[in-house]
Amino acid sequence: MSISIISLNARGLRDITKRKALFLYAKSFKTDFCFFQESHSVASDAAFWKNQWNNDVWMAHGSERSAGVLTLKNLFAGDVLHYFSDPNGHFLLMDKHCSRDALLAGLKLEEQTQGSNTNTSKSPPAAVSSPPPAPRPQNHLSVLALSSMEVFTRLAKCLYELTRSLQA
Repeated sequence: MSISIISLNARGLRDITKRKALFLYAKSFKTDFCFFQESHSVASDAAFWKNQWNNDVWMAHGSERSAGVLTLKNLFAGDVLHYFSDPNGHFLLMDKHCSRDALLAGLKLEEQTQGSNTNTSKSPPAAVSSPPPAPRPQNHLSVLALSSMEVFTRLAKCLYELTRSLQA
């Protein structure tokens, strides 16, 4: 199963025209989630921005002039069971679950895609330190996602390693 993510530095989403334009731009990528940094959101923005996005949103608020991160659910078919938002508006931690069937279908699709890929000169990304495998529930996969560009690459590498280990 792969999770597709786009991450953008919004440099403020207070302006309604800019926010609508960036929301449309983010939807055009057809990703599972869209991360915005520097949203400059405050608590009173949540309901209106969710209505504009027309799907689930999670926010860690900064101020009207700085910080704030925003995660928008786009095409993800699973559930977000828990989340934690940094009170300073610097990150979100999310526990995302998808069904076992969706996970297996994603792995099968990836296997077929890799089997048809004739370019074998690419080496896989370097592994990052990760915890030892723990027993997994039979019907869910949990993924930790952070709305911070600093950890985005590390998250992508962890997802790659997790996918590879599940295929083995």
